[in-house]
Amino acid sequence: MDYSVLGIVCFGALVLLEQGSAMMADGSFSENEVDAGLRKRPRRRTLKGARIIFNLGRSSLSVRIENLSDSGARVRLFIPWPCPARFDLEITNGDTSKPLLKRCVLKWQRGEICGVEFV
Repeated sequence: MDYSVLGIVCFGALVLLEQGSAMMADGSFSENEVDAGLRKRPRRRTLKGARIIFNLGRSSLSVRIENLSDSGARVRLFIPWPCPARFDLEITNGDTSKPLLKRCVLKWQRGEICGVEFV
């Protein structure tokens, strides 16, 4: 079956895209999202709490990290908000009391989902 030409558009159903990648009806992407081939390293699925810190540390947004690698992450915002171009990501670390802090650059944003690269 050639998934590049097949599309299903209805609430709660999958929209099938090129090479078998899938986009949910709400606009979110499956684990094999279209730009997965553009990543420098494979990502591990995770559900970690984090905060985006910006505006010289005066502003922050609570987020959830949905997948993670050594070079970046997919982050879900809890509110619809434009993600800053550069920010610090404070990742909750269950093993220690001190959170991990990563400097990030926004690579893409689709609604409440962002792809970030660690710099």
